[in-house]
Amino acid sequence: MVPPMSAWMHRSTLAALASLALVACDTPASPRADRGAPAESPATPASASAEVGDRQPGAAAAPAIAGGDAGAPASSAVAAAAGDGADEAAAPEEPCADEPRLGAFVSARTTVAYAAPSWGSPIRGRIDPNNPFWAIARVDGEGCEEGGWVQVEQGGYVCLRHAEAADAEPATLPVLLEGSILPFVYAKPRQDRRGKLEAPIPRYRSYRHLLRKTGQLDELVGNRQYAFAEVIRRPSVGHIYVDLEGRAVPGRDLQVQKPSELVGRELAEEPAAGGLTPAWSVSLPAILMDGPGTRRSKEVGKIDYHTRFDVDPEPLGRPGSIWYRVPGAGKEGADAFVEASQIRLWVPGPPRPEGVGDDERWLDVDVDQQMLAVMRGDRPTYITLVSTGTGKHPTPRGVFRIRNKLALGKMENKPDDPDSYYVEEVPWVLYFYKRFAFHATYWHRSLGRRRSHGCINLAPRDAARVFELTSPAMPEGWTSVYEHEGEVGTIVRVRKGDDPLPDRRRPLGEEEDEDDGADEPPEEGASDDEDGEGP
Repeated sequence: MVPPMSAWMHRSTLAALASLALVACDTPASPRADRGAPAESPATPASASAEVGDRQPGAAAAPAIAGGDAGAPASSAVAAAAGDGADEAAAPEEPCADEPRLGAFVSARTTVAYAAPSWGSPIRGRIDPNNPFWAIARVDGEGCEEGGWVQVEQGGYVCLRHAEAADAEPATLPVLLEGSILPFVYAKPRQDRRGKLEAPIPRYRSYRHLLRKTGQLDELVGNRQYAFAEVIRRPSVGHIYVDLEGRAVPGRDLQVQKPSELVGRELAEEPAAGGLTPAWSVSLPAILMDGPGTRRSKEVGKIDYHTRFDVDPEPLGRPGSIWYRVPGAGKEGADAFVEASQIRLWVPGPPRPEGVGDDERWLDVDVDQQMLAVMRGDRPTYITLVSTGTGKHPTPRGVFRIRNKLALGKMENKPDDPDSYYVEEVPWVLYFYKRFAFHATYWHRSLGRRRSHGCINLAPRDAARVFELTSPAMPEGWTSVYEHEGEVGTIVRVRKGDDPLPDRRRPLGEEEDEDDGADEPPEEGASDDEDGEGP
C-alpha cells in the first residue's frame, strides 16, 4: 500500500532532520562543531522508504485527570496582574518592503548560513537537506562561483552551489503530525521493573521486509526513546512503527509515550484575582481542607492534577507544615486550604537583571517552585510549570542568554555517566549555557517536580510557545539558528527564590568550553522527586 501524499511529504521533510544529532544536558551539542565548517562536505540526507501503508498519526494524549492536564482553568475570579495586551510572538526577520524575496531554494545537502558571503565566516544557522528556505537577494561574495551567494534571513548568506529553486514554500520546523502536539510518535521498548526487556523488538529494513520477516537489521535497545514518523495498522501483524529512515518495527512490545497536555497561563487573558497569585496542582490530586492542617481539619474537595487556580500567596502554618488559602474553593463558597507540597505557585523574584529594558522580553525560572515566567520588563505575561534538574544533576543558576535554538534532535548522556538516557528527536531546544537547554519533554508528565539531568523540561505546547517568543527567531525551513549582534539571544534568569546569582552572560561570539569540568555541584537539600530518564 502507498501512503497518502501528505504522509509521504511529512516523512520526506522530517527525514532531513534525522541528520541533526544534538546531545544535551550531559554532552556538548554536536551542532557546535559545525562552526566554520564549509558547506562542501555536508551530511547526506537520511533515506525514507515509500513502502508503507495507511498512516495513523499519534493522537494528542488524554489528560491524566479530567480537567487537569489539559490546562483548563479553575473557576476562580481573576484580576490584572499582567498589564494590557497578550504577549505577541517574535516573528522571523522579514525583508524590507523595497527588497522582495528572491524565492525559495532547496538543497540535497546541509546548507550553512554564514555571517558574510565567504567560507569560514561565523555561522548564523543551518538548513538540513531537502528543507526549502527563503533567499532575499543575490550578492557578490568569495568562493562560490557556481550558483553564487544569496542573502537569507538572520543577516546570513548562503552559497547556492548545490541548491535549486524549490517547488514548495519553506515550513516552520518542526512539522507536527496531524492531530498531534508533537512531530513524531515516540515509544520505548517495554521493560519489567528490573529494566529487563519483556521481549526482543527486531528492526527491519522496511515495512515490507517486516511483513516478509526478512532483512532484519538489529533490535531496539532498552531504556531508549525512539521517534517514529508513521504508524501503520495491518490486521495480520498489528501496529507497525516506521522511523525516519524507513526502518520498521512491530508495535506489540512498544510502550507509546503520552505527552503532557499541560499549557501555560496567558495572564493578559486570565489574570490572577486581586491579591492572589497563579498556582497549579502537582499532586494526584491535591487535597483541599477546611482548615490549615489542624487535627480537626476535614477534607472538603480536591484539585485535579495540573489544574490551574489562584491562591493567597501568604503562607500559613509552621515550618514543615505550610499551607495556602484557596478562596471560595470550600463548601458553599467558603475558603479552603491546601498543603504547600501539593501545589506550585508563582513567587515574584528580585528586580530584573541588569541590562533588561522596561518592556524587554526575558525568561525567569524559579527552581524552588518549578515555574517559568515569560516576562516583559517587570511583569509576567505567561507562566507555566517546568521540570529542572534533580539534586544530583542540578540546573545551573545565574543570568544567561539564549545562545542558539534547534528545531529538534537526539540527546544522550555522557559516556561516563552511570545514569544513562537516550532520547530521539527532542523538539524546541533552546541552549542557554554549555550543554543546558530548555526543551520539550515527551517521556514524562511530572512537570512541577524536579526530574531532569539539568535541562529545563517543558510540556510540548509550552516549549513551542517559549521557542516562538524568544530570540534569535528561527526562520522558516531552518534547523538551527545562533544569536548574533543583529539579534541577541533572550536573557534567561535561573534562580532559587531570592538567592544571589552570578552573571554568566558571555560576550557575544565568545565560545564556551563545554567540557571545562565546571559541572554544577550536587544541590544540598533538593528533593530528588524522581531520577529522570531523559535530559
